[in-house]
Amino acid sequence: MGIFRSTRLLALTALLWSGSAFSDGTISDGAFSFNYRTADGGADLVGLSTGDALFQIRWYFRLSGGTQETLLSAPDTETYVGNLATLTWNAVGTQGSQFSVVVTFELNDLGVDALSLDANAEVTGIDPVDVTMFYYYDVDLGGTFSNDSAALVSSPNAVRVTDPNTPGEFTVTAAGNDSFQVATFASIRNLLDDAGITNLDNSGLPFGPGDFTGAFQWAEVSLGQGQSSQFGVVSQADPQASPPPVPPAPSIPVPVDHPLALLALLLLAGGLGARALRVN
Repeated sequence: MGIFRSTRLLALTALLWSGSAFSDGTISDGAFSFNYRTADGGADLVGLSTGDALFQIRWYFRLSGGTQETLLSAPDTETYVGNLATLTWNAVGTQGSQFSVVVTFELNDLGVDALSLDANAEVTGIDPVDVTMFYYYDVDLGGTFSNDSAALVSSPNAVRVTDPNTPGEFTVTAAGNDSFQVATFASIRNLLDDAGITNLDNSGLPFGPGDFTGAFQWAEVSLGQGQSSQFGVVSQADPQASPPPVPPAPSIPVPVDHPLALLALLLLAGGLGARALRVN
């Protein structure tokens, strides 16, 4: 397991026992299961042949004018039925700037060592609010934390994580986000947990090998009373790594005084007929 991994788990256990508002639940589909602990966002994604692929998933928010981010923890209700988890916060924020949140996790078995985990936060304004949302995720492929590498698939919303001892890949894709950030555990989480304002800066990729963590940000989404907005992230495990992109074939410029270039110009001008090029 390693000393550092043990330290992470001991710190997590201490946090869980330090508060009374702790619950967890498990959803499953086919060969896979996802366990979530609402007190701290602890997560396990098991069923892959290479072991547990997740350590944490967290949702944070910041209201316009706020001085720091706030972790969504201890929901008012939570249910875990089949392959769907639903967590509900009836009212979060401050007086006069409140909103409700419904977070869902949907797990889908896509075949041998292939799955998707769809995370979605639906935010509805109780009052008119401007809210910034964050999705934080800690991927540990192969059940280890130290060998992960990551690359940007598309900016700013898709990150692919790989491990040299794990076949395939794990891709995390956000919808409609404004920015991302990747860094070694636990620097991004510490930024989101501290008493200052954090804005992700599209940095950290390519990453690794190392102890990978990442986050996505949706900035200043305006909601009127009763209006809703969706914030979605899809994590997908694929047993086959994507092939590297094929570079375009280099273009070879032909000087205009080259015989072939002159011949092409003559043909375009009608100076030669098609029969003139026939070789007998």
